[in-house]
Amino acid sequence: MVDEAQDLPESFLRLCFYRLSEKKRLIYAYDEMQKLYQGASLRNPKEIFNEDASDIILKKCYRNSSPVLVTAHALGFGIHHNEGLIQFFDQPELWKDVGYRIKEGKMEAGSEVVLARCSETSHTILEQERRLDDIIQFRSFDSSEAQAEAIATDIQKNLEKEELLHRDIIIINPIARTTGKNVGMVRNFLFSKEIRSHIAGDFDKDELFSDKSITFTSINRAKGNEVPFVYIMNGQDCYSDFFDSKSEIREKRNILFTAITRSKAWVRVFGIGEKMRLIEEEFDLVKKNNFELRFRYPSKDEIDKINVISRDLIATKDSNLAQSIVKSIESGRIKVEDYPEDVQADLKKYLEYHANLKKYLEYHG
Repeated sequence: MVDEAQDLPESFLRLCFYRLSEKKRLIYAYDEMQKLYQGASLRNPKEIFNEDASDIILKKCYRNSSPVLVTAHALGFGIHHNEGLIQFFDQPELWKDVGYRIKEGKMEAGSEVVLARCSETSHTILEQERRLDDIIQFRSFDSSEAQAEAIATDIQKNLEKEELLHRDIIIINPIARTTGKNVGMVRNFLFSKEIRSHIAGDFDKDELFSDKSITFTSINRAKGNEVPFVYIMNGQDCYSDFFDSKSEIREKRNILFTAITRSKAWVRVFGIGEKMRLIEEEFDLVKKNNFELRFRYPSKDEIDKINVISRDLIATKDSNLAQSIVKSIESGRIKVEDYPEDVQADLKKYLEYHANLKKYLEYHG
């Protein structure tokens, strides 16, 4: 069984498949919206393995409440993004596959459509017991200090008045390379309130949480984990810059989607400045629409111009994916240590080969 398959090349899945004995049974789980690195979407199983295989969609979300998941999808797809959709399904039925039903309109070009979730696809326990404003909040601040103080104050309330444990809370910084530097101010505010904290890997590289300390982490370490209460700091880093390519914008929104969906109950998305205020405005529209997706369904030509998520896309060559990984490591966006231990040695060898090749080409012009 392979988990988080959206971040792996198809060649790895084929390797797993062909290593199996005569009675082959390979199960791989993936979510295209949690793809954190640039590269093509996974094709359908028949195209990957050249064998008859089944593709099963899991329609029910057992972790996230409906308001949290709808918010994550709205921001991930850019439903209310001021420059239009960021990514989109190229097949209308995929919306139903991931648990939405048509409440109003039609999924036809130019039609105003409203998509909603129901108890069959998302649990409703939390929203029946809590106010929606308590479940999920977005807040923008004018300075890093104001953001840090707000996070520390809220966490103190979580621990002292709301009976949460240290291991029930996680604070996610979206960009891996800035985590160590950016969380210092929040940690200082927590320390002043006699609340211990650590960056994931400080105590034990294999342990994310501690019974006596609040965990700070990048999105790379947070993947595959879940907690009752998620704080996302520096949310402005998930908004696009003017010079961002389409794939980089999509990557930032997938980081935000993944971070939000780490929560089993409560979410707080905090950030600084104008970019965070723009994200907050997108969320306000989701809330105004009663946590339903309301948008004009794009035409086929419009969809073709968007970064398409599809089970049937033709994948890029594996060498392109390898180059993308090298580029991400060299830029500091991710670290070799963010990958499983059993592939780190091979990655280091590839990076060494890539560096030597680069020097050779520079020397010989």
